[in-house]
Amino acid sequence: MFRGGGQASSNWRYLTEDDRQGPRKDDMMFSTTYAKDQFKPFLTTRDIECIPGYRRPPTGGRYGGSTQTMYYEKDLVDYVTRQVGQERFNRETSYGREKSGVAQQERDQAAREQAAKAQVAADQQPHAVVPAERLINLGHDKLQAIMARCEGGKLPPYEKTKAGCIERILKAGYSVEKEMEAMAKEKKLADEEAARRAAAREAHLIAEAKRQVEAAAKAKRDEEVKQERARQFAAGELAADELKYQELLEQCKLHGVTGKQMMGKKKPEVLEMLRAATKRAAAEAGVDENGGQEKRLKA
Repeated sequence: MFRGGGQASSNWRYLTEDDRQGPRKDDMMFSTTYAKDQFKPFLTTRDIECIPGYRRPPTGGRYGGSTQTMYYEKDLVDYVTRQVGQERFNRETSYGREKSGVAQQERDQAAREQAAKAQVAADQQPHAVVPAERLINLGHDKLQAIMARCEGGKLPPYEKTKAGCIERILKAGYSVEKEMEAMAKEKKLADEEAARRAAAREAHLIAEAKRQVEAAAKAKRDEEVKQERARQFAAGELAADELKYQELLEQCKLHGVTGKQMMGKKKPEVLEMLRAATKRAAAEAGVDENGGQEKRLKA
């Protein structure tokens, strides 16, 4: 019989045995919080105080009776409908909307609209075939194509409006069976094209993966060759004029030549800059130009 939960109200009395056995013994009762939620915005705390409330009586226990105040459903409904009228009650309160069927009607309408949208989406799939009454769901381009098929391509297929397309389609004797045959052929061609593209895409991915592997291997080999040539140059096993242009630039940087100094210089000029830089480095390190340690005689 009790419904919901909430805080106590000041306008209440204990339920009596006559209440429990009387004509309202099976009537639904709402708590303050639940009642406000069901009948908002027309039921405030001040309104609640105008409606008789009831609590469970003490049972002799340590804490006495219940402190939760409950209200008969009918008392709440009668109060609110007197305040705002049956029409607003049915339209604007959660309780009224459910009891009157307004909420269910809105849910049914929303479901119908959702189903209609889903049907339109299904009808607009590339190879869908629809009955004559659902031709309106199709796009203009699809209707043009159907119209051209129905008219055998004898008349200009272009039609400005969807309504005009549909009129000509029906006049030409639209048939679901014939349209299914046409769509089956189109789908077969589309599937074959999709398979061809998928195979080409797979072949491309395989070739690209192979190219990347080969490129990585080549890069590794090139780096090993580069490091070996740099080692040979540093050890005097490779002359400066045997270096490639890019190697000359890198060696110049290693020997303190700035990028600004090398900017716009051709290979012979960069080669001379490297020779000059290596000579300076050798002098500073105390070695001769051929890499041998200078002999210093002590007096």
